[in-house]
Amino acid sequence: MESQSGIMKTNDLISRDDYAALGLALGDESIVGHPQERFNRVMGRFCRPATISGRKSSKPVSVPAAAPIRGIREYLAPDIGSGYWDIYSIGEGFSISVTDAVYRHDQWIDVEGANQFKIRLLLSGRLLGADAQPLIQGPHGHLSVTTERSNCGYMIAHGERTQMVVIHCFVGRDVLEQRLFLTRDTTPPPFRQLFDADGAETSQSFNLSQGLASAARQFVEARQWLPSHLQMTYIEAVCLQILSLVIAHETRNHASDNSILELRPCEVQRVDAARDYLMAHFVTPPRISELARQVGLNQTRLKACFKARVGMTIYDFILQRRMDHARELLEDGSYSISEVAYRVGYSYPASFTAAFRRRCGIRPNRRKPA
Repeated sequence: MESQSGIMKTNDLISRDDYAALGLALGDESIVGHPQERFNRVMGRFCRPATISGRKSSKPVSVPAAAPIRGIREYLAPDIGSGYWDIYSIGEGFSISVTDAVYRHDQWIDVEGANQFKIRLLLSGRLLGADAQPLIQGPHGHLSVTTERSNCGYMIAHGERTQMVVIHCFVGRDVLEQRLFLTRDTTPPPFRQLFDADGAETSQSFNLSQGLASAARQFVEARQWLPSHLQMTYIEAVCLQILSLVIAHETRNHASDNSILELRPCEVQRVDAARDYLMAHFVTPPRISELARQVGLNQTRLKACFKARVGMTIYDFILQRRMDHARELLEDGSYSISEVAYRVGYSYPASFTAAFRRRCGIRPNRRKPA
């Protein structure tokens, strides 16, 4: 989950206090920006076991019963701004949120979790990076994929209306396999990282296609007039529609990256600079957006040129460099498996072991010193 702290009971930006009609309860503590467990706990307070003929039913009913609770609304505190975040639960570790707010100051938004992805469709407003540099400006999209627990985030620019739809998935691989029936081979980068569990982190922006923008806007509007018994079906369908469109977009990009590409001399120099930088900083590699800005290419062009010049994706290059160095350390015999994992950029030895076995075909095993 992601958000700021602070809750208020009135909404200065949205005149209609219609959250109950949208299947939402008013949150009594901040949930966005906190672990999924808190969202589950807050949701649990608005549902209770139904009593039928003196016996408890395992099926929860909402309180009040007339308006089934699908999610939580969290208002901004008055000193932070005006507006709200609506968060709908689709399933365990899978949710979608709507943000409609104006902040008084640039607001840092914490994002934490592991084995997750987030798809942000920014309809209006601006998102900034940790360095206060522009990340995206609406209408635009942003995708982040992480396989190890991390604490990162972004800022929402103040003084303008931010309208955003975000898909939060803390069980990324399960959703890809069980809801979209994808395998590792049919899943494009960067989503493929969720199958490899190699500690990589990807953050990238993308153009908001007409289909994605339309799906986001229709979702924001349609939830206001849909009958309550259709709301959840529609919300889940929109989640899968947005996810499918983004994956289709990344699949096309990946296919384009694999096509024959003719590089200009200046692009060759910039790709070589990017490769050399990654050779020296593979333990803590920069995000692709940062690397692209550093060498003077946009993200899409850098990824395509890097693939054409080096023969592999940036992601695969970093992974190969990590595994090559890991083999050297294991051959040396002076380091434990955990020490090798940390030295090549993994926060968790188990993630390193899984990535090494998948890449090299065997479990990592150090050679004992003579």
